[in-house]
Amino acid sequence: MIARKVYENPEVYLIEVPFQNVALSETNVYVVRDGDDVLIVDMGSPTDEAAAVFAAALDELGIDPSKARYAFTHMHFDHSGLARAYIPSTATIYIHEHERASARPDFTEKMNRIVKRRLEEEGMDSAQASLMCASIEIATPLDDGSKTIETVRGGDVIEVGRHGFEVVDLPGHTRGMMGLYQPDSGICFSGDQLLFIITTTTGLFLDGSDSLLAYERSQQRLLSLPITMLFHSHGEIRPDFRERGVQILQHKNRRLDVTADAVKRLYEQADGQLAPRGIDVIRAMGWNIPFGSIDECEAHQQWLIYTQGIAILDHMVVTGRIDRVEEPAMAGVASVLHRYQPVFS
Repeated sequence: MIARKVYENPEVYLIEVPFQNVALSETNVYVVRDGDDVLIVDMGSPTDEAAAVFAAALDELGIDPSKARYAFTHMHFDHSGLARAYIPSTATIYIHEHERASARPDFTEKMNRIVKRRLEEEGMDSAQASLMCASIEIATPLDDGSKTIETVRGGDVIEVGRHGFEVVDLPGHTRGMMGLYQPDSGICFSGDQLLFIITTTTGLFLDGSDSLLAYERSQQRLLSLPITMLFHSHGEIRPDFRERGVQILQHKNRRLDVTADAVKRLYEQADGQLAPRGIDVIRAMGWNIPFGSIDECEAHQQWLIYTQGIAILDHMVVTGRIDRVEEPAMAGVASVLHRYQPVFS
């Protein structure tokens, strides 16, 4: 069996769709069925291998893709990449209202323009920043007029036969990530909010809001629900998700301490004469990667690490844990160069 039943009432099937990167090997795709009514939660990455597994699983379950509805926890390509090929124009797609911008064709260009500018402001060479961003398409451009998209928000209910799934706002990993919670059974589909294999990344948002703060609040919101089983997006389904959720929040707080220490150490190494650039701080934070430096990673992984690093720096400046100093940058790069220093009382 490719599709494995993981819950009885409501009827839920798990499809492990292949997805290879540094830490992951699959995306968990879920099929919720009540009689002839079918909701597919996420779909997987846009590769031939993923497409073959997904198609075989639906065939095994006797599901016609044109008669199902689809909900995306968020629009990252490993969750929505198969949508363009498999979802017909008549099928309904549910996306959170704050995630819809990620589904538009111009999202990648807008996001990478922001990322490139921020990388240059943090001290990265313009050529390196351009090269890194050139190969990145982080989300799937579904909202091009060819699909039937319905936006939802927290508190809305998506009905699947006799079962109602409440939309839960879970911003942090992306601006509009959402969960789907079924109160009667206590099951919840939570996307990448809480994972066991890796710690969920938080990066830059188009609107400039604080992704780390958003993630922390989302985690608290998720853990406050009387969930009996959490269906997350990567790795084995486990019962100890509450303990893991607390562990993740503690880990993220430790990362803030590590960042503050890195700023202080680099500042002291320069005898307080030259505050470190953002890029120096990010490289000094320490990352769980199988290489000696961030720049040895493939472009997509570099993009995730550097954007997460910038989001951490932004959060720490806003919360008053470090100071940001702006100075004129070199001509033809960015308008300013960001340097960081400890907060002096």
